[in-house]
Formats: sequence, structure tokens, C-alpha cells
Amino acid sequence: MRADAFDTNGATTGGVTTRFAVLFLLTAAVRGWAQNPAPPAPAAVARVIVGLEQSAAGSAAPVQKAAVSLFFSEPLTARFGTWGDVRLSSIPIDVQSTLVTLPADAGKIVGAIPLNELVRSGEFLVGVSYRVLGGQGRWSSLSLIASQGVAMPLVPNEDRFYRQYYGGLRVQSTQHTHIVDVSFGQNEAITGGRFRGSVARFDSFYAFPLTPGNFLYLFGTAMVRASPRAPGVGNAGGHDSYRIGVGVDLFQMLKALRTN
Repeated sequence: MRADAFDTNGATTGGVTTRFAVLFLLTAAVRGWAQNPAPPAPAAVARVIVGLEQSAAGSAAPVQKAAVSLFFSEPLTARFGTWGDVRLSSIPIDVQSTLVTLPADAGKIVGAIPLNELVRSGEFLVGVSYRVLGGQGRWSSLSLIASQGVAMPLVPNEDRFYRQYYGGLRVQSTQHTHIVDVSFGQNEAITGGRFRGSVARFDSFYAFPLTPGNFLYLFGTAMVRASPRAPGVGNAGGHDSYRIGVGVDLFQMLKALRTN
């Protein structure tokens, strides 16, 4: 059997399996919505994080970049809501900050970068969530999530965005200051510009309880191939990637400054 024929069949099978898994999650959410009593409606959330990140793909050397993240969550009912996440990264920069000075330096470094150098890569996701457990206590809740979006090309000669979609689980604190997402789907940026097999995605935000209003965040994302690479594809099949960084929530920081 030719390698390209195997790749086509493998991509088709993986895509159907992944789409079926996402559809199953959405069906379970609808059934749970109809059967379970509704908890109190959560509050809307808006967060703008400005900071620094380190990222790399596969075995490539990591690079440091300035980063801006815009996240929102809007409840539609007591259990069902919408959310979105936009992430922008700059060209690679030389960061000389130490662990102690990094939080204070993040805003200064981002503010000094021209806009034409700040938005060089990034991605956005829009999705829905359905809360299945929690939401009434102080700590956390469990939700089903589904999302779709695109990633901006990381190289200048690409003529389109990379598509992506996911379905999975979200655990978050009642105040939305700590969030962990585990989802599965497909992402052309990880699988060589095509939908080949499935991709596992892990996202997290954590607010350090060190500042008034919890405006200092640690954030990270990892995207890894969850299915075997098709024979004959080689490096053209894409690479796993990660990003980890630290930043400040501008909204919470301004609130803390006004309070003090």
C-alpha cells in the first residue's frame, strides 16, 4: 500500500473518530441539561492578560515572546454559556528579567513593543460550555466544553490560517481564577497543515494568591498528537508544541489600584 493512500485513510478515520467524540460530549451535555436541576447562574468573566511567554514546537529551541491574552465567559442560562479566548504573540525578544522582577517587567516590555511587531502569531477559539457538577461551593466546578477556531501562521509565506476544533472537560474555580481544560480534537498547525488523526490539548490559568485581587497569573498550553503519525509523512506531519508564561490581568490590577 502506498504511503499517501495510508495517510488519506488514516486522516479520514481519525477525523471521523474525533468528530464522533466531540458530538458525544455535546449530546451528553444536552441530556444532563434536561435531567439535572439548575444551579445559580454564574457571573460573566472578562480577563486581559499581558505578559511574557516561552514557547517551542517539537525539538526546536524555545523562544521568549511578549504575549496578550483576552478571555471572556458569558452565561446564557444557569448551566449553559459561551466563551472565547484570543492569544497574540510578538516576534522573539531577549528577556533579561529574573524570577523576582519578571512580573513587574512584563507590562513594561509589552508596552515598549511596536504593534507591528507584537501581533506576529496567535490563535483564537470560541466555544460553548455546559456545567455538569459544582458551581455552588467555594472552589470548583466541572463543565463540558466544545470549541472551534484558527491559528495564525507562524511563517510569513502561509496563505491561510490553520483550523482547529476540540471537545473536552473544564475544571475551574467559582471565581474563574483557576482553570484547567483537557480536550481532544484536530489542529492543522500540529499535524502539518491538514486534519490528520487527533490532537490532545491542555490549557491552564492559575492566579497566584500573592496580590490583592489575584491579578498575577501563570498560564500554559500544550498541544500533542494523540494518534500515530502516518508512515511516509515525516516532518511534514507537524510538531507538538507548548507555551508557558506569566502575566498580569489588567482589569484586576486596575481594580486593585483603585481600591488602594
